[in-house]
Formats: sequence, structure tokens, C-alpha cells
Amino acid sequence: MIIIDKALEKLEKTSNPIRVGIVGAGFMSKGLVDQIINRTPGMKIVAISNRTIKNAKENYAFAGIKNSSEVETVKELDDSVKSNKSAVTGNFSILCQSKNIDVIVDMTGAVEFGATVALEAIKNKKHIVSMNVELDGTVGAILKRKADEAGVIYTLTGGDQPGVI
Repeated sequence: MIIIDKALEKLEKTSNPIRVGIVGAGFMSKGLVDQIINRTPGMKIVAISNRTIKNAKENYAFAGIKNSSEVETVKELDDSVKSNKSAVTGNFSILCQSKNIDVIVDMTGAVEFGATVALEAIKNKKHIVSMNVELDGTVGAILKRKADEAGVIYTLTGGDQPGVI
């Protein structure tokens, strides 16, 4: 972990954090958002997408961010990131399309929707971290191959506790 910690510290010091977009705002997402915002230098949650915007806002609030901006377009999202604001949206696709997001974390818990998120992320050259074990067990090998072909990373983290730690 020391190598990773040092690399993240360097990103923090150079004001070049890994910009994370999260799709899904359930219980596991809340813990990950809190962990990254409050305990992980060198990473920044820039947007959360969820079909219920209120839940995305609550995840930010749990981590201490009270003012998040609702965005509906890629341009609005990009403007939000450039202004150092926290964004929420009901449209996961704009996270995948934004040039200001480096990695998408799938926390949907749904196989078909999770696959749609992963494929959209890969198509847009975004790295993807899946916390969707059912998705990985079903089509993970296919997503890994597609990610390799696109030159991005597809990886899985199993469960909320190991993934958040």
C-alpha cells in the first residue's frame, strides 16, 4: 500500500487527482463516497449518477458536502468539474462521456444495467471499477476483453467492506 499511498499523495500535491464518477447511490456507494472524500488524498468524487437524485445528494451530504449541483448535459458536468463543484445527475451516460472523469465506479447491483454502464464507459475510454459481483460473474470476462481492446482497465472489487477499505 505504501507505493499506492505515495502515488496518491503525489497526485494530491500536484493538484491532479483521479477524478471519479460513481453510478449508483445505495448503501455501498455512501461508504465509498465518504472514504474517498474524507480519507483518500489524490482522488476526488466529481459526480454521482443515480435514478433518484435525492439519494446521490444524500451520499455527498453524508460525506460532508452539502451543496451539490444537478447537471443534465456533458457540458454542465464539465463546467461543474472545472468549477470544483460536486455534481449529481440521473443520466449515467454523461459521466462516461465527460473528458473530466477518469474512472467510473459501477455500484448499481444490477447485471443488465451494470453491463450497459460498463460498455458505455469502455466505449468512451474510461477505466471502470465494478462493485457489482453478479455482473462480473456473468459477463466480467467479456467486459475485461473489451476494456483491454480499448486500452482501459476493467477491474472488480468484491463487497463493500474490502472495496471501501
